[in-house]
Amino acid sequence: MTIVRAVTLQETLGLKEAPSNGMAWHTLLQKGLPFRSFASTAKAIGQTENSFANLIAITPQTLAARKKARRLNAVESDLVYAIARAFVKLAGARGMTGAAAWLTSPALELKQAIPVQLARTRLGTEYVMGAIERERTALIAKQKHQSNTKGTQDKDEEEY
Repeated sequence: MTIVRAVTLQETLGLKEAPSNGMAWHTLLQKGLPFRSFASTAKAIGQTENSFANLIAITPQTLAARKKARRLNAVESDLVYAIARAFVKLAGARGMTGAAAWLTSPALELKQAIPVQLARTRLGTEYVMGAIERERTALIAKQKHQSNTKGTQDKDEEEY
């Protein structure tokens, strides 16, 4: 069995400390994430700031303005948060490299749409998170099956 290092939302977003509860997260997103959250999430999914901005339809001018202000607006913050959350959930199943690759490439499970681009809408985010949850559920079932099969093999070997 592969051991996957847990990655946190706080780490992915490059936050010094995570908000303490859901309302605190909401307040932070409304205020706007610090620009470093954009840069940190881009790095986590294997993108440069420019390529990540292009993937999620942030113009070079807007990117430069956000970098200068050192803060994203609420809509951009919500999108970056959604992508970071998807990355963290998927990294538990695929590892960080696998999660990054899946999020930035056409996904068969999403009719060849690119997950980070789908995340630009609430409905698209729901599709992405649903696909991730189905994968995680399938992985857990596979691991249980392998565990049960191994237990049966061990028992058979003991009886022999």
